[in-house]
Amino acid sequence: MAALNFQTEDTPMQLHNSLFETNGKCGYVSKPRVMWDKSHVMYRRFNPWDKQFDGIHSSQFIVSVLSGQYVCQANVNVSVYVEVEIIGIQVDCAKQRTKVVPKNALNPIWNETFHFRVMFQDLTFVRFSVTDSTNNHLLSQRIIPLRCLRPGYRHMRLKNAQNRDLNMSTLFIYSRIEEESLENTENREDPQTESDSKESDSLVAAVGTPICGKRKMFFLVVYGVLPDEEYTILKIIQESTTLDVLTLCLQRSNTPLEKLNDYILVEEVPR
Repeated sequence: MAALNFQTEDTPMQLHNSLFETNGKCGYVSKPRVMWDKSHVMYRRFNPWDKQFDGIHSSQFIVSVLSGQYVCQANVNVSVYVEVEIIGIQVDCAKQRTKVVPKNALNPIWNETFHFRVMFQDLTFVRFSVTDSTNNHLLSQRIIPLRCLRPGYRHMRLKNAQNRDLNMSTLFIYSRIEEESLENTENREDPQTESDSKESDSLVAAVGTPICGKRKMFFLVVYGVLPDEEYTILKIIQESTTLDVLTLCLQRSNTPLEKLNDYILVEEVPR
């Protein structure tokens, strides 16, 4: 159960309305599969406070804020900037802002691109807010669930601070989402993902294959790796061999690689 202040149209209320816009503001909105589907590899292992997840594909969200149209209908001579904010689980929350366009709220041009790493798309929202730079007053805004944001070039309709539609106010944006690949994981320089990068480095060392282009990642469930967990989720690529998987298992359990020949990998096939 959640309690919201319906008397004040603040950001939590805007998030609430955005969530239920996905189904026409009627009925229920399902929780993410990881929270109720027993067949999901991360069922009962997902903790929204974690900083990395073994069984969930992270992604790169790229958005370009190109221009705006009538972003402030009351006064077109204000200086404006756009703030793009990612709202989701703790590790995903981030914000970036454009430069200030002086005294032009009629057709400002920013043409700036931002990159966000998103670990869990199902609980991620994107908030676009147009702000007056002189007094930091919110002029217009829009919150959209990331999984509902269509890729490509879009004229996005804006709303006012009371979350009511503005007839002619839009932002012209370009967006796309790229699923995590081995190349993307290697090239990350975000300090928050340093530990995850180390894990990916061990994957590269285990595979021992020259990296040519992007390698799509897959999840492999292996039982008996650690004594305190039922199974371990490993990230592998299509070219990974049994030897590579065993090497990753030993690295995860802090077992010397000299004992590699003492272990075998058995595949269970349902009858």
